[in-house]
Amino acid sequence: YLVEEVLGCQESSVQRFLVQTSVLDRLSAPVCDAVTGADNGQKMLDHLQTANLFVVPLDEGQKWFRYHHLFSDLLRDRLQKTRPDLVPALHRRASAWFEHEGLTSEAIQHALAAKDFDHAADLIESVAVPLISQGKTSAPQGWLEKLPESVIMSRPWLCIGLANVRSARGQLTDVQPLVEAAESLLSRSQMNRAS
Repeated sequence: YLVEEVLGCQESSVQRFLVQTSVLDRLSAPVCDAVTGADNGQKMLDHLQTANLFVVPLDEGQKWFRYHHLFSDLLRDRLQKTRPDLVPALHRRASAWFEHEGLTSEAIQHALAAKDFDHAADLIESVAVPLISQGKTSAPQGWLEKLPESVIMSRPWLCIGLANVRSARGQLTDVQPLVEAAESLLSRSQMNRAS
């Protein structure tokens, strides 16, 4: 209730900024600008910090912030109730910004949240196999489990990545179909190039 009251007292431009940037787990002025399409991210973050509006700095230089968890939940709920159609677009903008900045993990998370599975798959392919080969399976497993099976089964490197993750997790019965799908896809790809 208190959080709702605090939000209701803000100007509509501040409310819009808060709601639109609620899709972000961490905020900086540039990513806020990318997500909202405005150029007032720094001004808004300064205002939120000065007004003690549930924003928490994440670094000493105060370039990165996050919303208090309860406040973030309220903002996301409001976004979902008032503008559910906007949610995928906000996540796509965030994904594009994080990708441009070389922050692939966050780009993947936002692409998945936007249900932009083809783009998420492209990003996952670029980093999953090297991570898995280093024994780092946790993040790739989480990403791959959020992709539809049809997307994974249409990409040989995702099949191989998921097979490696499942093998490392001891899920050996699930490995063979993935390896066979990858072999089939690679074989078809080679035949197409040869013809």
